[in-house]
Amino acid sequence: MDQGRMTALKKNIALAAVTTLVMLVLAELALRVTRPHLRGSHQHPSSTIRDDFLTDDRIGRHDPLLGWRLRPNHVARNRCMEFDHEILTNSAGYRDDEVPHERTPGKKRVLLLGDSFAMGDGVERPHGFADVLETLLPNTEVINLAVSGYGTDQELLQYRQEGAQYAPDVVLLAMTIANDIENNAAPSQYGMEKTSFELIEGELRLRGTPVPERTRRGAGQSREFAAFWSPHPVHDFLDANSALYAALFESLARVKAIRKRWERDGLIYPQVGVFYTGQIGVLLHSPPPKLEGAWRLTERLLSEWAAETRRSRSRPVLLLIPTHLQVYEDLLPGVLAENGLQAGAFNPDYPNRRLMSTVLRTRA
Repeated sequence: MDQGRMTALKKNIALAAVTTLVMLVLAELALRVTRPHLRGSHQHPSSTIRDDFLTDDRIGRHDPLLGWRLRPNHVARNRCMEFDHEILTNSAGYRDDEVPHERTPGKKRVLLLGDSFAMGDGVERPHGFADVLETLLPNTEVINLAVSGYGTDQELLQYRQEGAQYAPDVVLLAMTIANDIENNAAPSQYGMEKTSFELIEGELRLRGTPVPERTRRGAGQSREFAAFWSPHPVHDFLDANSALYAALFESLARVKAIRKRWERDGLIYPQVGVFYTGQIGVLLHSPPPKLEGAWRLTERLLSEWAAETRRSRSRPVLLLIPTHLQVYEDLLPGVLAENGLQAGAFNPDYPNRRLMSTVLRTRA
């Protein structure tokens, strides 16, 4: 090849490289504008623990009794592929207005305990459960003490420590059927350690307190949470910083063969697992021994909560947040087939009946 052709070839390669780079930059910018929630939404579960606003934006903090809570007087963004909204806390560290312990004359008072559903994870505060409920109840203030990730065990401790001081007329406990029962029997949740209970001869015994404070270092900062390092740091970095990479990853994850491989490698959650792990067991007529133990512990926790609420002259109200399979029954045949189970082993009403009877038969 003569010198002239060689020079032309180099120029063409350079032009193609520059053109490609410009197109990639433009695509990156376009995706950042049109899909602002895309980056960071596919990181490995252990890299973000549970919710970005609890860790990466540093709105979470260690608590020796509850494991974690929200920082007081703090603001952070809660962001993922589906939503992007602000989390603002009051001086007590809750997503609510400033509320004194003293009652407002002439007003009724509802105290809300719960996890991310009750806290309003995923929506702006005016659209959250507590604020909507307050607008529907005349002359009533709803105090929201819900914190993302909390289980019945933490909510019982939280009521003892803080909730009873508000002297509510009603204590509304929002319970997520899909995961609270199993989580109540575990010493940690979403990679975060917590105080928990165990049943010994029918009595509740506290364990794991005080919760040790652990430091996670990343991006030059300390983070006050027990956490696991992600096994896929390169993927997490690219997903967090490149909308183009995140879009490509999302597109490839829709290819069944590729997704199955990534699920086996632990790069992403199994699609069935993220929605149905825990949801299958709680619908069984005859739970396996380990789950039955979690059931009994949960029932004892609810009985204790209801009794303590009544002793404080408040009314306990249990709100059950259903599982996907209780709401979308058309999904059940596919889930049963995938797990090799028979439909006769399930009863969508089983957890509701069992949990409600626990509260109804409890007396102070």
